[in-house]
Amino acid sequence: MNHFNPVPRSNHHPSASFLPQGSNPKTTLYVGGLDDAVNEAILHSAFIPFGDIKEVSMPIDAQSGNHRGFGFVEFLDKEDAGAAIENMHNAE
Repeated sequence: MNHFNPVPRSNHHPSASFLPQGSNPKTTLYVGGLDDAVNEAILHSAFIPFGDIKEVSMPIDAQSGNHRGFGFVEFLDKEDAGAAIENMHNAE
């Protein structure tokens, strides 16, 4: 199992450290260390090169109204999720 490696949130690119998550852990990736400027559209565009995406979500902090620095990308196929992990793990 991969472990989350925190990355400073100073740049505006998704930092792809992954733990399989969600309803299908083989297709849903946790993406951490996200800068405040990153939104779902940016996250989607960073991962679409690896395959068809079913859903992108970024949990919102109830107090601040901002995302909490992480998100989830769910691919349609586990092979695409695997390609994303292979290419983006620990990327900045």
